[in-house]
Amino acid sequence: MNKLSELINSEQSRLSLNPLNLLLMNTTVPFEKKISCIYRMTFFILGFKDIMLLMRYQSPASDLELMINQHSEEDSQHWHWFLKDLRRLNINDKFGKDVTQAFAQMWSQDHFPIRNMVYKIMYYLQQYNHPAFRLLIVIVLESGFNTLIEVMHPVLKKAGMYEKLEFFGQVHKDAESNHQAGSYFDAEEHYCELLSLCVNHLSEAEYLEAKAMVKVLFSDLYAMHECFAKPMLESSLISVN
Repeated sequence: MNKLSELINSEQSRLSLNPLNLLLMNTTVPFEKKISCIYRMTFFILGFKDIMLLMRYQSPASDLELMINQHSEEDSQHWHWFLKDLRRLNINDKFGKDVTQAFAQMWSQDHFPIRNMVYKIMYYLQQYNHPAFRLLIVIVLESGFNTLIEVMHPVLKKAGMYEKLEFFGQVHKDAESNHQAGSYFDAEEHYCELLSLCVNHLSEAEYLEAKAMVKVLFSDLYAMHECFAKPMLESSLISVN
């Protein structure tokens, strides 16, 4: 269990230094350039609703399965906030009235790391019914969101947008804190205890598969965040250094 927790902490530390986060922390990058990454998140955030649907147990047989269901239900409607944020950020001005341009970008080869993240999570959810695996997926996803928000919130606050945006701002932060199922980063010890209970019931082979899954998901998260950063990385005037 300790080794698994150490792995998660190590992978989270690496993820926190992805190119997107470094660019968001770069004070020389203009605000408009920083938020240009947000529209690229559309496929993942809308796909997250279906991820939460697959996460649920149709007939939960334990308190842990009930907790996972509660978590998925609470997170499954956050995509509405994202769409509101796109409107507030005038995303329509980027694509004009040609919605096919937006679709072409979302399903382009350039955006594949974003789509692949959704597909990979869905694959694992359908492959593993054991609550330990699903809890690990929850923790990895919470970790990915937390590393982004930690650097995004200061950017939005400085621009006076933190209280105006819902998915990326105050509304989502408050909702996470009020979740009945708990938030991994508000109650880390609670989640670690639950994870310990699950892992203790895994066979050695399953435990190794769980570790491998965590590594793959964090690697894919890094690739996805790198893809989010491309609008900034493509500028010859901006560097992650």
